[in-house]
Amino acid sequence: IGPEAKSITPELIKIVADKQSPIRPAAAFALGKFAAKDAVPVLKDGMNDPDNPILRLASVWALLQIDPSNTTLLAGLRHEERLAGLAGLSGYLPLAAHTETERSVANRDTPVFLAHGRADPVIALSRAIATRDALLELGQPLEWHEYAMQHAVCAAEIGDLNRWLLRVLAHQAAPRS
Repeated sequence: IGPEAKSITPELIKIVADKQSPIRPAAAFALGKFAAKDAVPVLKDGMNDPDNPILRLASVWALLQIDPSNTTLLAGLRHEERLAGLAGLSGYLPLAAHTETERSVANRDTPVFLAHGRADPVIALSRAIATRDALLELGQPLEWHEYAMQHAVCAAEIGDLNRWLLRVLAHQAAPRS
């Protein structure tokens, strides 16, 4: 795909936004191939379309191509073997409405650390808060932190993550009675 292909991005965005278009999933897929950051809002709408599962899948795939930081939490909650913990930094949970049915029994009580910048221009704080709230509603053990930063990592976040990891790993190593 050459640079001239990116010139069709505005047309692809229009197609994905058009609820009557039968080629919405293909357009969403193409937007992921082009890593079209300006398509993120329409792809987020597409991933929550209740009537079009193929569009949901294509939109999530495209969003993950644009910003792969969103894969860890989704994959971790689905993991069939027990994990010590899951950490999500400056991300969100795609398809949060499907988490209850898709997460594995082994990780329903796995502790989760979520941290996000209040000024993140890549992933809005509201998306991270919605992830936090969805997981808390499911009873997932969760530690939440917000920082005065953008889509980045800061020293305070590293310190909080380090303390959480030490606590989670110490609990994991403790003998079970």
